[in-house]
Amino acid sequence: MATPSIALVPTGYKAGKLYSVLPEDGSGDFTVVRATTASRVNEAGLIESMGVNVPRLDYSAGGCPVLLTEPQSTNVVPYSEDFSNSGWTKINTTVTSGFASPDGTTNSFKFVESNLFERHFIFRTITGFTPSVKYTHSWYVKAGERYNVRIADAADGSYFGSYNLITGALIDEGTNSVGKTTITALSNGWYRLTLTSDQATNARYPFMGILPDDYIAGDGLYYQGDGTSGIYIWGAQLENQSYATSYIPTTGSSVTRNADQVTDSGDVNDFNSTEGVLFAEISSLTADSTNDYISISDGASSPKNLVGFSFYIGTNSILFDYYENNIETYHIETVLDITQMSKIAVSYNGTNIKGYINGFKVWETTVPAFSANTLNVLSLSLPSAASKFYGKTKQIQVFKSALTSLEIETLTSWASFSDMANALNYTIY
Repeated sequence: MATPSIALVPTGYKAGKLYSVLPEDGSGDFTVVRATTASRVNEAGLIESMGVNVPRLDYSAGGCPVLLTEPQSTNVVPYSEDFSNSGWTKINTTVTSGFASPDGTTNSFKFVESNLFERHFIFRTITGFTPSVKYTHSWYVKAGERYNVRIADAADGSYFGSYNLITGALIDEGTNSVGKTTITALSNGWYRLTLTSDQATNARYPFMGILPDDYIAGDGLYYQGDGTSGIYIWGAQLENQSYATSYIPTTGSSVTRNADQVTDSGDVNDFNSTEGVLFAEISSLTADSTNDYISISDGASSPKNLVGFSFYIGTNSILFDYYENNIETYHIETVLDITQMSKIAVSYNGTNIKGYINGFKVWETTVPAFSANTLNVLSLSLPSAASKFYGKTKQIQVFKSALTSLEIETLTSWASFSDMANALNYTIY
């Protein structure tokens, strides 16, 4: 197989720059813009803040890092880590600070039940929302003496999820929460729990409750506390998204993280307008994507010439796209789950364009040829920085030849069944 002209495997970086492995002259390096700090999971499994314009190489899935790129989002919880703040209402519970937290410090709180036969929970009232618009709650939680918990949007009893913090299992969920709750394991016994709510009020109520050890699906929240048992909590977040993004800490007011923008790799010498292949191993942050592009183009703010693909607007769809002199040819392919890592390639040779997903050709049609020296830039977006790619990127490669069908099938296939299972987060029994 030919050697790629551009090869990105997320490893080297500095503020404003993400280094490509090839070409060695640096022309394939990406420009990175994000005018705020942002968090990632580092190699030690801890949540870490990265500086302004610094690319985020995220290790949350273990193994090699991925490039994490996200949209702008705001955590509207004003005291995301200080649960002693009076804005947090504690019902039959107390909080004590100074315990190990997911960022490697000692700023988590132990959340302790009373010795009453009662409900035991903490919540906060936040107003000013548009009714029926999706917001996502998230909490970092770790088992203590208790290990069953519930997160909820407390104004409506149909938005909740109950979890076991030992097994990581969902116990039960509200009728409006089906498919809207998640639990994700971190390091050192911590989990991140999320709940998406679109209830028809102008208020949201981030809620965390302790449940008894013998809690089963459908039980009530009342139980006899012992006055000493509890769980550990940290990092509450509420954001105007249909899914949880990376943690945004707050210390008294809402905080906004700006969007990641990764653009400007390559020049005319790194591309072949006559033929070539664009390949990426990527996943989306949500099944309901917003047209997230990876493209090679002529670099114009309104490109007349472009080849690339995106996670298309809608649910679990991939768009293959080709513009020649402002004439578009495209194909939309529905897949099982774009939030799982996929290997995607688009090949063009001046006559045909072909699209491949995970070892299979899913599209082929005839297209007009680009003029010579037309393509000159690779971006995780459209050239205007519109339709930015928000997701996780393991690798990107550009080839200056179209490659054979067998070569592209090999490029987009998994090396083994275990590699495929690990990439797709399958469990092998």
